[in-house]
Amino acid sequence: MWQRALSGEQFTLTQHLGNGAAQRHYELCFNCLRAPDGVVQGAYLFAHDISERVTAQQRLLKAEEALRHAQKMEAVGHLSGGIA
Repeated sequence: MWQRALSGEQFTLTQHLGNGAAQRHYELCFNCLRAPDGVVQGAYLFAHDISERVTAQQRLLKAEEALRHAQKMEAVGHLSGGIA
């Protein structure tokens, strides 16, 4: 990863650390550090804890799944009600 940044590439990765309830999600933003003449002198990264955002996205996906399932069951109920 560092080699990519040292070659002048700017990029972002998502990484998770830990297990279970202790698991945290991070967004790692890599960039190179250039001298005034443009020569790459090093690289750095910013790490942002995005655990809350990831948890919220997972909850939203589960809620959307539950809604789709409920809509399917409602449609089946209407179909079987029309047959009887």
